[in-house]
Amino acid sequence: MSGVSDAPVPETMDALRKQNSAYRTLCRSLEAQMAVLTEKGRQYHEAVTSLDSERAANAILTQELEIALSEIDRLSGGVV
Repeated sequence: MSGVSDAPVPETMDALRKQNSAYRTLCRSLEAQMAVLTEKGRQYHEAVTSLDSERAANAILTQELEIALSEIDRLSGGVV
C-alpha cells in the first residue's frame, strides 16, 4: 500500500456539495409531483365511487319506473 491518502480533495468536496444540492432540489420536485399525483388519485377514486353510486341509484329508479308503468298499464286496462 502506498502512502497516498484516499481523502477527497477540496475540488471534489465542492463537486459533491453541488451534487448533493442538486439531489435535494430534485427530491423536493419529485415530492411535490408525488403530492399532486396522490391528490389526483384520491379525486379519481372519489369520482369512481360516486359514479358507481349513481349507477346503482339509476338502476333502482329504472326498476321502480318499470313497476309504476306496469301498475299504470294494469289499472288503466291497457288503454293509455
